[in-house]
Amino acid sequence: MPMGSEPLPDGKIEAIAKWIERFKPAQNHVDRNVWSPFRAIGRPEPPDISQESWIRNPIDRFILARLEAEGIVPATQADRRLLMRRVCCNLIGEPPTPEEVEAFLADESADAHARFVEKLLGDSR
Repeated sequence: MPMGSEPLPDGKIEAIAKWIERFKPAQNHVDRNVWSPFRAIGRPEPPDISQESWIRNPIDRFILARLEAEGIVPATQADRRLLMRRVCCNLIGEPPTPEEVEAFLADESADAHARFVEKLLGDSR
């Protein structure tokens, strides 16, 4: 207990002890496949997938491999207008303004989406 605080009553201490006993792992079994901040971070080998055209970054390989394993076909890519709306709603909680839509759709540079996301992350609306 913190300094100067009254000790917990015995009933509370027993309840906490029971809770710990109930949820602690069995002594003779340690699951080495669970995430833990004490485990070293590894570099898993990216899995083989069948749709190389779907891949935009290395993480996509893991996502697509799982989808394929479950027999799920990935959705088609959203058009730029819909993608922009989703990003705005997720990051700032509201749709883009008509001016933002017009500027974004007019920007055909390769990093337009990344720059728009960065702008929204700094937005204080």
